[in-house]
Amino acid sequence: MKPAIAVCGLGMLGGPMAHRLQSAGYQASGWNRSSLAPDLTGDIALWHTLEEAAQSDVCLRMLSNSDAVDAVLAAT
Repeated sequence: MKPAIAVCGLGMLGGPMAHRLQSAGYQASGWNRSSLAPDLTGDIALWHTLEEAAQSDVCLRMLSNSDAVDAVLAAT
Protein backbone atom coordinates (compact mmCIF):
# COMPACT_ATOMS: atom_id res chain seq x y z
CA MET A 1 0.00 0.00 0.00
CA LYS A 2 1.33 3.42 -0.93
CA PRO A 3 1.77 6.01 1.82
CA ALA A 4 -0.72 8.81 2.45
CA ILE A 5 0.87 12.11 1.43
CA ALA A 6 -0.14 15.59 2.55
CA VAL A 7 1.04 18.47 0.38
CA CYS A 8 1.20 21.68 2.43
CA GLY A 9 1.03 24.57 0.02
CA LEU A 10 -1.16 24.06 -3.06
CA GLY A 11 0.07 26.92 -5.19
CA MET A 12 1.95 26.84 -8.48
CA LEU A 13 4.16 23.91 -7.45
CA GLY A 14 2.25 22.10 -4.71
CA GLY A 15 -1.10 21.91 -6.50
CA PRO A 16 0.22 20.16 -9.61
CA MET A 17 2.41 17.93 -7.43
CA ALA A 18 -0.60 16.80 -5.38
CA HIS A 19 -2.54 16.01 -8.57
CA ARG A 20 0.43 14.12 -10.03
CA LEU A 21 0.81 12.06 -6.85
CA GLN A 22 -2.90 11.28 -6.85
CA SER A 23 -2.83 10.19 -10.48
CA ALA A 24 0.12 7.91 -9.64
CA GLY A 25 -2.07 6.11 -7.11
CA TYR A 26 -1.05 7.83 -3.89
CA GLN A 27 -3.60 8.99 -1.35
CA ALA A 28 -2.75 12.68 -1.76
CA SER A 29 -4.39 15.42 0.27
CA GLY A 30 -3.64 19.09 0.69
CA TRP A 31 -3.50 22.01 3.06
CA ASN A 32 -3.08 25.67 2.22
CA ARG A 33 -2.63 28.77 4.39
CA SER A 34 -5.26 30.67 2.44
CA SER A 35 -8.48 29.59 0.78
CA LEU A 36 -8.20 28.34 -2.78
CA ALA A 37 -10.48 28.42 -5.78
CA PRO A 38 -12.05 24.99 -6.45
CA ASP A 39 -10.39 24.79 -9.87
CA LEU A 40 -6.97 24.77 -8.16
CA THR A 41 -7.78 21.91 -5.82
CA GLY A 42 -10.00 19.81 -8.08
CA ASP A 43 -10.50 16.42 -6.46
CA ILE A 44 -7.72 16.80 -3.87
CA ALA A 45 -9.10 16.25 -0.36
CA LEU A 46 -8.28 19.24 1.83
CA TRP A 47 -7.19 19.18 5.47
CA HIS A 48 -8.78 21.82 7.67
CA THR A 49 -5.73 22.23 9.90
CA LEU A 50 -2.02 21.73 9.59
CA GLU A 51 -2.12 19.37 12.55
CA GLU A 52 -4.46 17.07 10.60
CA ALA A 53 -2.14 17.13 7.60
CA ALA A 54 0.82 16.24 9.80
CA GLN A 55 -0.88 12.90 10.60
CA SER A 56 -0.18 11.67 7.04
CA ASP A 57 2.64 9.20 6.39
CA VAL A 58 4.52 11.90 4.45
CA CYS A 59 4.08 15.65 4.67
CA LEU A 60 5.55 17.70 1.81
CA ARG A 61 5.88 21.45 2.27
CA MET A 62 5.77 23.50 -0.92
CA LEU A 63 5.85 27.05 0.43
CA SER A 64 6.62 30.35 -1.28
CA ASN A 65 9.29 31.85 0.96
CA SER A 66 11.16 31.55 4.25
CA ASP A 67 8.50 33.52 6.15
CA ALA A 68 5.88 30.96 5.09
CA VAL A 69 8.17 28.09 6.08
CA ASP A 70 8.80 29.66 9.49
CA ALA A 71 5.06 30.16 10.07
CA VAL A 72 4.20 26.58 9.12
CA LEU A 73 7.01 25.05 11.15
CA ALA A 74 6.02 27.12 14.18
CA ALA A 75 2.46 25.80 13.88
CA THR A 76 3.48 22.12 13.91
